[in-house]
Formats: sequence, C-alpha cells, structure tokens
Amino acid sequence: MGISDIEFQKGLKFVLAAEGGYTNDPDDPGGPTNKGIIQAEYDLFRKEGGLAEQSVRYITEEEASAIYYQKYWLAAHCNGLLYGLNIVQMDCAVNMGVGTAIKILCRTLRIPEAVQFTPALSDAVHKLDGDTVAIKKVINGYLAARKRWYIAIVLRRPLSHRFLKGWFNRIAALSSLVNEVPT
Repeated sequence: MGISDIEFQKGLKFVLAAEGGYTNDPDDPGGPTNKGIIQAEYDLFRKEGGLAEQSVRYITEEEASAIYYQKYWLAAHCNGLLYGLNIVQMDCAVNMGVGTAIKILCRTLRIPEAVQFTPALSDAVHKLDGDTVAIKKVINGYLAARKRWYIAIVLRRPLSHRFLKGWFNRIAALSSLVNEVPT
C-alpha cells in the first residue's frame, strides 16, 4: 500500500464517521443517504457494475469505499495533492461535490476558478511542495472558505440552518485531523 492509499484510508475513515448511517431527511436535498452516498449515486454505481438497483440502506462498506475512491478521491485529484490538503479536498468533494471542492481550492490558492482540475491548479499546488507553513496556511484558508460556503447555503436555503452547527463541527474535526503536516 502506497502513501496515497494510506491517506485515502485516513480520509475515508473520517468521511464515514462524519457522514454516519442511513438518513432520509426531507430538508436534505440529497434524499435517501447512507454512509454519505445518496440513492441516485448508489443506483449509478450498481448499474455500472451490472448489479440490480437496491436501497442505499443496504450499501456495504466495500461499495462505499469504491465509490469514494473513484468518484471523489480520484475525481477531485486528491491523489496528487499534498498530505492534509488531499484529505480536506476529499471531504469537501464528498460534502459539496467535486466541482465545488475544486472551485474552493482555486479560490484558496487565488487562481482563476475552475470546476475541473487544470494545469494552473496543478502548478499552484506543486509550488507548495515542501513548504509546511504555506501548506498549513492553504489548509486553514480552505476550511475558512468552506465555512463561508455553508453560510451562503443557509442564506439561500434557510431550512439548512439546522445543519450549520454540524457542518462547522465537521470542519473543526477535519482541522484537528490534518493539522500536523509532515515535514
């Protein structure tokens, strides 16, 4: 198992704990969800695998892991990011979508926004390599940008206000997880 695999497992463990089990909250636009995977995403995963649809209530940890690896870790280019930033990116992609995670990363790095990983974004990330202080600054800026994004969600959709404390707690826990960037 390589370093990126170990970091994915660390991110996955965090995401699974943060997302929890089965829910079908009428105020959550994702609808039925289990282990953070919404029903529509699970249906697509099973269809792509030649499997019959079933309730997301029955998703296995192996299925959730495969979805998180392919649809979030790789899709959000977490495998090419520095330690800490990769886990923050994965969690944001899971919670807000891959395009939004990439957009927030661009904003944090002060480069033109994109919803797909671009050469400019790759260059900006690689300029951080080896600069522990800069990496921590980017991680903290990213997490602050997520807080602002959540507030904007609540302003657009006031029923989401009841999720705000949980979202902020998630960011605090994520900050604690990744605050030690290896030198």
